[in-house]
Amino acid sequence: MDQKKPDLNVKAAADALVAQANEAAAIFTQYDQDQVDRIVAAAAKAGAAQCSALARLAVEETGMGVFEDKVIKNLFATEYVYDDIRNLKTVGLIHDCPATGLMEYAEPLGVVLGITPITNPTSTVMFKSLIALKTRNAIIFCASRNALKCSNEAARIIYEAAVAAGAPDYVIRWVEEPSREMTQALMTHPNVALILATGGTGLVQAAYGSGKPAIGVGPGNVPVYIDKSADIAMAVNDILLSKTFDNGMICASEQAIVVHGDIRQAVEDRLVSQAAYFLQPSEVAVIQDIVIDPAKQSMSSKVVGKSARYIAELIRCRGLIATSGFESVAEAAVLGSQGQMIEPVSPQSLVGPSSPDAHAPEMLQRGSRRRAVHVQGQIHSQSPCSSCCKTRLSQRPNSTPCALA
Repeated sequence: MDQKKPDLNVKAAADALVAQANEAAAIFTQYDQDQVDRIVAAAAKAGAAQCSALARLAVEETGMGVFEDKVIKNLFATEYVYDDIRNLKTVGLIHDCPATGLMEYAEPLGVVLGITPITNPTSTVMFKSLIALKTRNAIIFCASRNALKCSNEAARIIYEAAVAAGAPDYVIRWVEEPSREMTQALMTHPNVALILATGGTGLVQAAYGSGKPAIGVGPGNVPVYIDKSADIAMAVNDILLSKTFDNGMICASEQAIVVHGDIRQAVEDRLVSQAAYFLQPSEVAVIQDIVIDPAKQSMSSKVVGKSARYIAELIRCRGLIATSGFESVAEAAVLGSQGQMIEPVSPQSLVGPSSPDAHAPEMLQRGSRRRAVHVQGQIHSQSPCSSCCKTRLSQRPNSTPCALA
């Protein structure tokens, strides 16, 4: 993101938003735990009640994803997040250890800046709102320009419910006219205490380089290893469900598959039986012109969040490939056996070369290092030996522990 000085109009708008949020944050510090919990409960309930309407609004505005899956995302970001945090103590004394004599007190930070993406607009706004309210912080949202209407509507729903339950006025604010200059002005504003940034690599790097505490979530590139002891039907089912959920826009979905050599054919057969299509080497070469932006070396915006059928039709309409295999492609992933290991934010995965158990951790690490080394790896196995592979993956620097399926 360009680090230019914002113009005076942008600076004035940023100052006004932060001043309102800062005033609310100061009042919010005086609330007790019961007051906070009532506010969070009301906000979560209001967001969950509008999960379908917000999902439809997001799909219509962005042209990305699947309506039904966005409903699930919105429910998760409200009901499930609320269930997880509802009993947490976030006011005053939260922990007292007589053995060490240490006492922990929770204090709010103040004004939080929430930057939200086009891929998960409404759900991200709602869960960031809930965690800000739970911790007595005010939050300002800066949404993607291409998901502005649905994002700000989600913020409005949560805000009005929170205020009706007793939250301070202006505890949730949102930018009406987003721009890079506005985002920069808010990220570098002296009264913004924390940045929660979800978006592309450049945005997350800008948040970390702003001089403020920041928690960033950028592109993912999750590899998965299918061990020879795995339940093949379950592994394939889980991978396809994950890759097609909301047309593959969850960054934690499986972007690359590594299979033990002994079961590679069985895995491929199972994938094909579930309506997945394997691209041939000649097809991989031409599909890259459609799905990969050569300048950014990332997925083209033309295919992000689109269905496998849409991508197949786009390729066929351009006359690049004409294969009968695409006739069977419905909602399953389009799979390539070659290509770059980048994050396809769409129903596509790379199927890498076969590997014995001993080489699996290195292959998964080597693949994901190409992009986003902070993400996890996954292993499908029923063998105790897979725990060794899991440990070696989770010991990688800058990564989160891998999942054992």
